Amino acid sequence: MLLFRDYEVKRAIHELVKGHYKEPWTGWGKVPKDVRQRIFTAFRAIYTWEPQHESLVLRHFSHEASEWLKKNLYLAHKLYKAPFPWMAPVVWEGLQRY
Repeated sequence: MLLFRDYEVKRAIHELVKGHYKEPWTGWGKVPKDVRQRIFTAFRAIYTWEPQHESLVLRHFSHEASEWLKKNLYLAHKLYKAPFPWMAPVVWEGLQRY
């Protein structure tokens, strides 16, 4: 699978996920579909591509968002034992209950 290689593209995905992470979702698959769609729509407002590449871009976008979220939830829980600044305290408390 080809992944987004440009750092700025990846960073945009990470920032969009951070900005929409308002509930204690334990992974990308737990983020409600409407929220994932809203995040992808925001990404689409930043970058453009040919319509025939839509499903490929969505697949790569979802993969990058999933891997980033998984890594950061692991780091917060196992290594830092504290939330990242972008994570609301109430969200962190919800994650701790899992």
